[in-house]
Amino acid sequence: TDAEGNETRYTYNDRGLLIQTTDAEGNATTYEYDALDRVAKTIDALDGETIYAYDSMGRTVSETDAEGNKKTYTYDALGRTKTETDGAGNKTTYTYDPVGNLLVTTDANGNETKTEYNAINAAVKQIDGEGNETTYTYDKVGRLLTETDALGGVTAYTYDLAGNQLSVTDPEGNVTKYIYDLLGRAVEQINADGSKTRTVYDALGRTTESYDELGGKTATTYDANGNQLTVTDPKGNKTSYQYNRKDQITVITYADGGETHYTYNALGNVSEVTDQNGNATKYTYDALGRTHTETNAVGVVTEYGYDKVGNTVSVTKDGTVIAKSEYDGAYRVIKTIDGLGNAGTKQYDGVGNVLVSTDREGNATQYTYDKNYNLLKTTDAEGGVSSSAYDALGRVVSATDENGNATTYTYDKNGNVLTETDALSGVVTNTYDARGRVAATTDKLGATTTYTYDAAGNLRKETDANNAYAVYQYDANNNLIQYTNRNNEWVKYAYDCMNRQVKETNQLNHATEYEYDLAGNQTAVIDGNKNKAIYTYDGLNRLVSKTNAEGGMFEYRYDSFGNTAGTTMYGGGDEKAATTYAYDAAGNLLTETSPLGSVTTYTHDKEGNVLTQVDENGKQTAYTYDKLYRMVSRKDADGTATFAYDKAGNMTSAKDGNGTVAFAFDALSRTTAVTNEDGTTTAYTYDAASNRLSITYPDGKAVTTAYDSLGNVKSQTDHDGTGITYTRDAEGRTIKEGHSDGSTTEYDYNAAGLLTLQKEVTKSNSTRRQTAYTYDDAGNIVSENRSGVDIDKKDELVRYYYDKANQLIRTNIEGKNTKYSYDLAGNLLSDGTNTYTYDLQNRLVSKTGKDGTTTYTYDAAGNLIKKAAPDGTTEYTYTAQNKLKTGK
Repeated sequence: TDAEGNETRYTYNDRGLLIQTTDAEGNATTYEYDALDRVAKTIDALDGETIYAYDSMGRTVSETDAEGNKKTYTYDALGRTKTETDGAGNKTTYTYDPVGNLLVTTDANGNETKTEYNAINAAVKQIDGEGNETTYTYDKVGRLLTETDALGGVTAYTYDLAGNQLSVTDPEGNVTKYIYDLLGRAVEQINADGSKTRTVYDALGRTTESYDELGGKTATTYDANGNQLTVTDPKGNKTSYQYNRKDQITVITYADGGETHYTYNALGNVSEVTDQNGNATKYTYDALGRTHTETNAVGVVTEYGYDKVGNTVSVTKDGTVIAKSEYDGAYRVIKTIDGLGNAGTKQYDGVGNVLVSTDREGNATQYTYDKNYNLLKTTDAEGGVSSSAYDALGRVVSATDENGNATTYTYDKNGNVLTETDALSGVVTNTYDARGRVAATTDKLGATTTYTYDAAGNLRKETDANNAYAVYQYDANNNLIQYTNRNNEWVKYAYDCMNRQVKETNQLNHATEYEYDLAGNQTAVIDGNKNKAIYTYDGLNRLVSKTNAEGGMFEYRYDSFGNTAGTTMYGGGDEKAATTYAYDAAGNLLTETSPLGSVTTYTHDKEGNVLTQVDENGKQTAYTYDKLYRMVSRKDADGTATFAYDKAGNMTSAKDGNGTVAFAFDALSRTTAVTNEDGTTTAYTYDAASNRLSITYPDGKAVTTAYDSLGNVKSQTDHDGTGITYTRDAEGRTIKEGHSDGSTTEYDYNAAGLLTLQKEVTKSNSTRRQTAYTYDDAGNIVSENRSGVDIDKKDELVRYYYDKANQLIRTNIEGKNTKYSYDLAGNLLSDGTNTYTYDLQNRLVSKTGKDGTTTYTYDAAGNLIKKAAPDGTTEYTYTAQNKLKTGK
């Protein structure tokens, strides 16, 4: 009887052998014995039988599960396991030396792993399936001193007299040291960069305080049973735990007061979890303790079915089977079946690597491996082959795509990537600090970015190739609290007790605030003007509505399977614009019904690719795909378009009734040429960093582009030598444009990165036009001061005013006001000159002004088919792809 009063009963036969156990819920497991009192059969609570057979020495020679899968074992003369064969017939063989050390393990694929030993039976060499050797040395008392990998990298260990590990030196020579108390407990770790962490223990050896590299303390308290009662983070935020009499967690109380509750059944399985918002998920179990049903907080029931050995064979949601699985004798999934009955299959080698994966359309991908089971080659369903090569430590040294283009890699002794060289010999180089963090990266053009970190590993400084740097600052919980960019402009961040960002303030003191519910869902965003947008969620923490500060609302609905079933946008008055969606049992979209009732329908192949789409006008478009599900044809009432691809998936041609467009690519899959239907070609070139250097048009004229070391455009030059040059600040923002006629355009920005001044300067250095901007706390333009706009007009000041949704509601130009109004969907209703009306799909249906009313008519697909204006009517027709064809 446990601490909660739950009783487990045991029954014995007259020989004292246990023949039955019955748990607190009445589920019984029965045991049968052979004549030698060995367990011959176990029968679980669902009548699943496991049968055991023994040899004359009492050793298990076979175990047959309830599905009939039989594992077998053989032994050598000394009783050591010689072979193990799983239920799928895969056999592993073991050989030993005379004293029982395992010498060779031969797996079901025939690959061998070997071990050699010294005189005290300690492993001194391990040889993997590819023949790569790892060697070990020991001190006189058998402690590991060195481990030398297959490429000669050495990890070294030292110890104190008590046998505690004092230091570990990695293959690059970085040393981590440890300090112990008198009880042999590690109390301090000194990292290779000199940073330290500390641990404090109570009298029972439990960690009560831990200090990170910056001195931040995490404190833990315990109850009498050793359960954690509280954990307090470095900022003083406390999480508390409560337990039942079986030491199972019943309540977690977070620093913000939110609580998660757990209840259990008599067998100790979780029966209900209630989150911080009071949303409960309930569980039931079968007689073997496996999850039978899961009822989520919105009442959707998911039911799980199992075979006799516990493999999940079906998942049913609200009465609909959405997935089935089948297994081989080694319990590996060999078939998955979706809710429509479409099946995909897998084939495995003897150790569980997938050899062939066949999708629901019957398209197969094949895989081959080396003797260490690194993936060597993947052959896709179209015959494309990608491959990888590895070094002796199993690290990828080259990866070759389906077009034969290879990327190669080199590593340091610790396995960090030193260089990555692409198929055109472009190289990215990395260096690392003593903690294995990237210290510098040099790109393919030779530009270097360096990184420095604080003791806790947070990025503190990032310096670019121009020696401009950005700085990061953190709080005691390692949350970013200030970012200062390369222009010395900063943004500060504040967090709540759950480490959620609650405020973002820029250098101009413009702030955006965030609010959350107890479950961590973001419930509000408050902009710099104190306008609040509100978000609500359902019991599964899915977004169900968002409402702006003017009351405009957008709602979401979900079906039992988690698909978006509908959306509703609220317009003016009581108008509701609802869009609904329907899906099949595999989650494919079948229909989309617009707010005005027009329907778009879809059909799909077994993999979920769209085969046909019938739009609201009844126009059908049909699609076909290759075996990699790249679209190869699109057919509609206007004809058929076809598409071709290279083995790496780049589209090489597109053909329709107008002709063929061909595309050429380099080894990095960058477009190098486009040949149009008329046979003319446009060519492209790139630098090593994939910046486009030139475009050469069919007439031979070229536009060239130059870049700075950060990849920003520095200049663009046309074929006639004219062009634009760009000067940028440290953040890459354009501060000056130089034009071929000697004139310039200059730009200034505020600390928030918003444009404050645009000035056009003539060749003779006189200001031709200048516009100055100011902004409100939400980043909206509130004034525009124009000078020299044109020769006959005086300078003018324009002011802008906004509503709570940051929609423009008034402009004032030199004292003249223009007002604007909107409906709740954000559609413009009036602009001081015209009034506008819209349908439920937010399409403009009328515009009324001093000259009369213009009406707009649409077809079911939303195409404008008629515009009736006071001065005449224009009608429009469209192609099958709803592209404008005529207007008259």
